[in-house]
Amino acid sequence: VENGIAERMTVVNDNAFTFLQEEAAAGKQYDVVVCDPPRGAYGSADRQEEFKKCEAYHRRINRRSMSVLRRGGVLVTCSCSQVLVQARSLLKLVQQAAALEGRTVRLLRRSGS
Repeated sequence: VENGIAERMTVVNDNAFTFLQEEAAAGKQYDVVVCDPPRGAYGSADRQEEFKKCEAYHRRINRRSMSVLRRGGVLVTCSCSQVLVQARSLLKLVQQAAALEGRTVRLLRRSGS
């Protein structure tokens, strides 16, 4: 990349929960964390149960993401889980995760596919 960004960033393809837990334990902090996890729940017959599982999954992964995010940093979080998209619940889950980490968040942009 000609703009020099490649030297200043790291792309990780790993188990996010394990990676983030290990990074937090090592005291690592990042200026930007992109949280784009795979789908958190899959077509359960019980939609309410699917929704609860999906919420818990996204709250946990966003909390772990914030545990390595430097104060004042930028968290880019995504969801392909239609159940969250339809309920417009992702922002609430990110806010809950932030509260659990003793952090505050500010929405900079919301977009869709």
